[in-house]
Amino acid sequence: MANKPVEIVIYIHGVSNDLRGRSHDAEYQMIHKGIGKNKTHWPNNYLGVEWGWHHGSNNPKSHELLTDAQRILGGRVMPAVDRQWDFTLNPARSVINAFRPLMLYGFGDIFYYVSEDGKFAVRETVARQILDHISSRADDNQPVSLTLVGHSAGAVVAFDFLFALFRTDIAEDESARAANHYMGGHAKAVSQAFTALREKQENDKLRLRRLFTFGAPITPLACRSDAVLEILAGGDLLKPEDYGLTKNPFGTLKGPRWVNIWDRDDPIAWPVEPLMNEVDGAVKDEYVDVSDLVTHVHEAYWESKEVHQKLAEYW
Repeated sequence: MANKPVEIVIYIHGVSNDLRGRSHDAEYQMIHKGIGKNKTHWPNNYLGVEWGWHHGSNNPKSHELLTDAQRILGGRVMPAVDRQWDFTLNPARSVINAFRPLMLYGFGDIFYYVSEDGKFAVRETVARQILDHISSRADDNQPVSLTLVGHSAGAVVAFDFLFALFRTDIAEDESARAANHYMGGHAKAVSQAFTALREKQENDKLRLRRLFTFGAPITPLACRSDAVLEILAGGDLLKPEDYGLTKNPFGTLKGPRWVNIWDRDDPIAWPVEPLMNEVDGAVKDEYVDVSDLVTHVHEAYWESKEVHQKLAEYW
């Protein structure tokens, strides 16, 4: 029993169009309870990661300033947009007017994340929150089994996080260098968090049980580095082993390790199988029909009984 891994479930939200930021625990509770109704031995506890807004620190830094910056900037720029009028009859203008706040307050989160500062800052806060949760659930000698569940931009965060965690030839000091450059006074603490997780997986004390993504724009956001451009332009595919999708330190796991759920009516969601080399069925796309309303479908995965059943089936 001592070698049985502790199962940790982690949810990571995507962008938010909220002007002040908010907790995503309602969505996390909804999907966690839904999966539990369909799966025996589903863990009772979970970690709900929060990023991109000021959610607790008295001295917010880095990604925690994102929502505040967007709100203050929007308070200046949106009136400037509204002051400009012309008499052209443009049927698309109502759509454009609705799109502008989404682009600033919603898509602005992903614009930040795909920057160098954003990528490292969000990675480090995810590492810290995961390490703190593991410490509350397991002692230092217990093996840990992670299930990451990412929605929308949160799926991209999870995907990138696993690459940094499992790729074998990643620079050992990358996390520390990034933290020192981008995180200021918090550099030592956050770099230690990611380093501790890397050490666990390198010592076969940590595995990825499953990666679940839904509403994920991972495929269109794949071309964010020269290394990936060279792979894809050469006709090659990404390697599942670089993301922990083939590592089995606690015994072989049945079924796909990465299950990506998507609805064609969701313009943000894409299949991912064409992105990855197929290794023993490690990656699987599951098509669902959660809603036919373009305005609702992207958020509908959280409450979908079909999604809950799929995740329970593959866990």
